[in-house]
Amino acid sequence: MEKKTAIIAGVTIAVVIAIVGIGAYYATLKRPAPPATPTVEITYTGCGPMPMLLATGKIDGYMAWQPFIAVAEEAKIGKLVSYSQDLPPKGKWKDHPCCCIFVRDDLVERNPQLIADFCALMTVADEYVREHPDEAAEVAADWLVGGGSMKYGEIIVSSVEVEKKSIPTIKFVTEPSDEWVKGNDLFLDVQRDLGYITERLKATGIEESHALLFNFTPYREAKEMLERGEIITPPVEEGTIGIGYQPSDHHTQLWIACDKWEYFRDNYGMYLKETKPKEEYEFVVNNESVARIRLTRTTAGPDMMTLVAGNTLQIGLVGVPPAIITVDKGTPGKIIHPIHTEGSGLIVTKDAPCERGNWTSFIEWVKKRHEEGRPVKIATPLRGSIQDVQIKYALKESGIETVEV
Repeated sequence: MEKKTAIIAGVTIAVVIAIVGIGAYYATLKRPAPPATPTVEITYTGCGPMPMLLATGKIDGYMAWQPFIAVAEEAKIGKLVSYSQDLPPKGKWKDHPCCCIFVRDDLVERNPQLIADFCALMTVADEYVREHPDEAAEVAADWLVGGGSMKYGEIIVSSVEVEKKSIPTIKFVTEPSDEWVKGNDLFLDVQRDLGYITERLKATGIEESHALLFNFTPYREAKEMLERGEIITPPVEEGTIGIGYQPSDHHTQLWIACDKWEYFRDNYGMYLKETKPKEEYEFVVNNESVARIRLTRTTAGPDMMTLVAGNTLQIGLVGVPPAIITVDKGTPGKIIHPIHTEGSGLIVTKDAPCERGNWTSFIEWVKKRHEEGRPVKIATPLRGSIQDVQIKYALKESGIETVEV
C-alpha cells in the first residue's frame, strides 16, 4: 500500500512540474506583433444608437450626421475631432455635397411639371430653414423625438437645444453649382478608389458620368417659376408617390414644408396637406390636389436606395454617395438638386487623448492603441454612406487601414 501511494505521489509531482515548466516556457514567448500598418475597426449601425454605444464603451467614436454630433457634445459623452468639411486631405471636403433630391426617371418622364413643383417647394422650404433657424430647430426636434428629451441611459438632453446647436452647422442650399457638381465628381472618384463603384460608372468619363447621374431640368424650371412668381399646376398624378427621408435634421426642409404649410400656401400657392401626421399628405398646387404623398423614414441612405430601386419609393432625400452607388448598379433615376452641404463629423469618447478639432492628435491616439493591440473602433451608418466614405478616405490619406467588423 505504501508503494502504490509513493507511485501516485510521484506521478502527481511529475505532472505539476510539467505544467509549471510549460507555463514558464509560454511566459518567455512574446505576443504576436500587431499588423505593421495601424488599423481602425469600422462597425456599422444606425446613428440613433451611436451615443449610447459611445457612452457605454462599446465603441470609441462615431462618424455620423447631425444632430448626433451636437448630441455628443451637449450630453458631454464625447468630443468633436473634425467636422466633415475639415477632414483630410486639407481643403478637399470644403462645402462638400451631402443630401440631394433623387427621383426615379419614370416619374420625371411621366409628370415633369409635378417634379418641378416639388423642387420649387423644397427650394423655398430650404430658404425658410435658413431664415428661421430657431423655428427649424423646434420642428426638427419634434420630427426626430417628438420634441422631448433625448435619453441615453442616465444621460438626458433637450432635443430643442441640441437642434439649435446643430442646424447652424448645416448649409441649406439647393443650387447645383459648378463647385457642387465637382464635389460629386470627387465622391465618385473616392468611391471608385474604395472599390464601391463596380458597374455602370466604373470607367466613365466626366460627361458620361454626369449624363447618368444628373437631371437639373426640373430644378431650373422650379427656379424660373419662383422668379416669375407663378407656380404651374401639373397634371394630377395617379397612385401614391413614396418619398423617403432619414432621421437627420439634414431633411428639416421637408418637415418644414409639412408643418408650416399655411406659409407656403399663402406665399406660393403650393403646400403639403396633412391626411395622416408625419406619414400621408396631399400635394396641393393652386388649390388643386395633384398628388398623394406617403413619407417613409429609413435608417440610412443605402437602405433608402434599395426601396427606390424596387420602386417602393419614387423620390429620396438621400446622401450623394448612396445615390451614386444606386445609379452605378443600374437603378433608373437621377440626382435633381442638392438640399444642403456639409453637416457631419467625427466624435470620439470624452476620455480620448485627442484635442477638439485636432485630427493629428486623433491619428496619434489611433497609432498608440494599435501598438497596444487595442484598435480604435469607429461606428458609421451603413456601408457606402457619406460618413463611411469620408472616414475611410481620411484614414487612408493618413496612412491608416480600416477593417470592417
